Amino acid sequence: MVCDPAIYLLLINNFKNLGSFKDADNCYYKYRNLEQKDKKWYSSSNKYIDSLVKIKEELVSYPRLLYADLHWLFSAYLSWIYRFNWSKLYDLISEISCGYGVRVLPILLWMIGLSLIFAFGYHIFDGIAPTVISETTTKAANPADVSIFDSLYFSITALIGKPTTSFNPIGRWKYIVMIESILGYLLLALFVVVIIRKIIR
Repeated sequence: MVCDPAIYLLLINNFKNLGSFKDADNCYYKYRNLEQKDKKWYSSSNKYIDSLVKIKEELVSYPRLLYADLHWLFSAYLSWIYRFNWSKLYDLISEISCGYGVRVLPILLWMIGLSLIFAFGYHIFDGIAPTVISETTTKAANPADVSIFDSLYFSITALIGKPTTSFNPIGRWKYIVMIESILGYLLLALFVVVIIRKIIR
């Protein structure tokens, strides 16, 4: 359907009033998708240009050496920061992660995909090793003793926030495990929010 944003919003409310929440979600996804496509990565709006000109005018009052440094900082970084359309980036992340908050399948696919990617990384690059517990110490055994299924098991437990103690990351791989755990927390929180939104309505 080709129509302006106002019509899409009216359709969404109409579907909700009729109790057709799946159609409302599909309409909302289409509306956000069209809105995102119309946005540009860089803005040429006058308000951004005016802000930059105002900053440059304020830099003139500084000593010449400091002004030259700040002018370089302005031309190299500030102009890019001011002109970059951050809302398009947020919309893109929202689309690929959870379908603008109306779809659960992308979240599950991300969780499965990340589990497999990290599992293959642990297995191929010998990132984890079995834990050997003796009476005096606890240490990691040979990484070659870890199968692909052990790596997948460790990856899944790390993604849900509680890595199994049967395996230990080796060296800098502990930071990779930490990154996977953080991503897992974010995806689980996103999953809970979307599921609750779908259930309580």
